[in-house]
Amino acid sequence: MKFVIESCPTFIYKRITNAYKDALIRRGHEVVYLNPSSESQASVETSEVERQSFSDEYYKGLLASSTKDDVLLVFPNSTILNQVDDSSDDRRCHYEYFSGRIWFLHLDRIAGLFLKQEQSWRRMGDRVTHFCLEYEDAIDLREMGFERAFPIFHYSELEATDDRHSIDGVSFVGHVLPNFQQFYTEMRHLPFAHQIAADFWSRIACLDRAIDSSAVRYAKGLHPYGSPGFWKSKFSYRYVTGRMSIYFRGDLMERLPSGIPLDIFGGDPRYLLGDSIGRDGPAQQIDRKNTKYHSPIHSRAELERIYRNSPINLNVTSTQFDTAVVNRVPDVGAVGGFILTDRRGDLSKVTDVHQEISYSTLDELADKLDFYLTHDRERAEVARQLHEDIRAKYTYDRAIDYLMERGMSETSAASPYRVDLGCGKWKPEGYIGVDISPSSKADIIADLTRRFPFPASTVDVVRAHDTIEHLPDRIHTMNEIWRVCKDGALVDLKVPSTDGRGAFQDPTHVSFWNRNSFMYYCVEFPAYLELCHSYGFRGSFQLLKLEGQGEEREEFIHVVLRAVKGKPQDVLVRELRQSLDLRDENIVLLPDWQADPAVLYSELRGFFLSLAEREDGDRVTVLVCACDPQTPQQAASIDPEEALGEVFLNILIEEGIDLINSSCAISFVTQIDDAASEVLKSDASYRVLLAYDPDLEVSAPFDDIPVR
Repeated sequence: MKFVIESCPTFIYKRITNAYKDALIRRGHEVVYLNPSSESQASVETSEVERQSFSDEYYKGLLASSTKDDVLLVFPNSTILNQVDDSSDDRRCHYEYFSGRIWFLHLDRIAGLFLKQEQSWRRMGDRVTHFCLEYEDAIDLREMGFERAFPIFHYSELEATDDRHSIDGVSFVGHVLPNFQQFYTEMRHLPFAHQIAADFWSRIACLDRAIDSSAVRYAKGLHPYGSPGFWKSKFSYRYVTGRMSIYFRGDLMERLPSGIPLDIFGGDPRYLLGDSIGRDGPAQQIDRKNTKYHSPIHSRAELERIYRNSPINLNVTSTQFDTAVVNRVPDVGAVGGFILTDRRGDLSKVTDVHQEISYSTLDELADKLDFYLTHDRERAEVARQLHEDIRAKYTYDRAIDYLMERGMSETSAASPYRVDLGCGKWKPEGYIGVDISPSSKADIIADLTRRFPFPASTVDVVRAHDTIEHLPDRIHTMNEIWRVCKDGALVDLKVPSTDGRGAFQDPTHVSFWNRNSFMYYCVEFPAYLELCHSYGFRGSFQLLKLEGQGEEREEFIHVVLRAVKGKPQDVLVRELRQSLDLRDENIVLLPDWQADPAVLYSELRGFFLSLAEREDGDRVTVLVCACDPQTPQQAASIDPEEALGEVFLNILIEEGIDLINSSCAISFVTQIDDAASEVLKSDASYRVLLAYDPDLEVSAPFDDIPVR
């Protein structure tokens, strides 16, 4: 296959694009590597082409000459992202002229890019695949209709070096500025500036705090969730939160204990804009004792030396990321160095020593800095494990395998849209598989402890066998299942029961279920459902099937639910109407079940004989009330079905009329709850009282039904 990759002007993305290029060539692919800053043209034998500069016509010509089998890889900061065809009516981006597949590697948040290029992405349809470093971005894209969106991690091509470089304390490679107030002053004209400031200080206090919830809350205050205005507002908010990253780092580093030496390689990022520090003013530096500044890093060898030889490398994740692990962590691990990083949700997937190398508060960071600077053996052991984890899972060869598997897959939705949660290697035919493990047969790699990777109300069938017991938050699990389901969608669950041993014996089971657990989510149990809503459950289901499996004890539960998107009461009413077999004319029959049996039987016999004379019996349903009309909560003193059976048998013997198989329908109303009241009030044609004065007062809902 042929891949087209454009290098990027910044050092980090030039490294990344070059690493992807080398990995593709190792796999035997042809690579056209566009390097606008290069002054040389590499040998064609290496399957790469470098150019010095590009005109719009060159870009359009190169892209238009592609075939449907080619792949264009687009990285952050690529020149091609800003190339627009002004001659086109809809100002198409130049990459839209590419004939093959286009893979966007969103190693920054999608916020700013989406605001500019949404229409281009929509025009290209399934030719585009999005790989997102931040999990929420992949889920957002899917919710907006971009089905080909997948999470991705950073990888590293760095190698351990024997070249020693004397560094005494803590190193930070990257951009950092002091004075958050300066940033806030520039942003205070924005309508959400005060909320951004609150996010800044909240995250200083709790370093693993997610900011995405603030963006969602802000957007929902302006627009309905999921509307175009909602997404625009959310991404505008997220774009600004990303811009405060360098000030956030500065504030955090100023708070480090003064006795810890800190070496900053880079600092003021003005050089990226072509400014000359010194000529255009002095560099902005954080005000902290024991801090040294060094020139920015511009070579891979120098970066490897610093990461390998620093006792501690410090990472402070950019504020645009809530869960993603940025490139410093795999880079430091790849060279065998030691790092401390603020705790992110994805870190546990990267390494087994995620607890040892992470911190969530400034106090925890200070304690770990002090400990690891004075405990060389422990620090070396953690670094060794991190190195092994990165070399095993996060090399660029592994990255290419992942991109090829996801980018070349066909993800057209099944019809109806069926998903199998936690499919593992046993995905059923006709289902979209979802799993957290890249080695599974999943079509979508997703973490089900977070937002499920489907838009609201899009799924027809959810299957989760031996899955939900592995998810810690039962309310979140049921909320997300309900959210993605269409109204009336089926939910097929199989889960170990706490009545057996299986629920507890597996060390990966973290939530526990039994028969009664599902009462809290179903409309058939309104008191439990109301209680569950107070716990945070937002939906409702209808219980269709609940059965246990096991020989000596109930080891498993098999549950089938139907998603209810309207009011739970509406579902009960709809089901009751169906079960009562309502027709054009629905007669409510109110016998006096406390009356003398001879009188009662005579009245029943007379009513049904008169009904048998009707020629339109197939239009009639008789709703036999099996309770006291004056006190509906009081059940009949005799069995209504047995009583009618005797009456029908008597009529058959004496009159030769077969009422049992007659055309009219007979249903029993055994419980007068809210659903039954609504059905009787709206659907009953009239009521007939037996052995009663027709003018006798009766209780609701019978008093709303006319008398005949």
